[in-house]
Amino acid sequence: MDDDQSGSIDRFESTDFLQEDLKLTGNDRTRRERAFHHDDDSITVDDMWESWFESEERAWDEKTLSN
Repeated sequence: MDDDQSGSIDRFESTDFLQEDLKLTGNDRTRRERAFHHDDDSITVDDMWESWFESEERAWDEKTLSN
């Protein structure tokens, strides 16, 4: 996601990731981008780790993913 390896993910990089990699468009892409950036222009690696440790997805296992 951090295409320029600056240590943060700017709106262009996250928009590109959401559209190209996750194939999201329209309102779903916009909603996820806003949630991801929390109304600022970039997200740092530390922000991503903090979000990961607080997420429900962190506890998912193979059984959860296969259902």
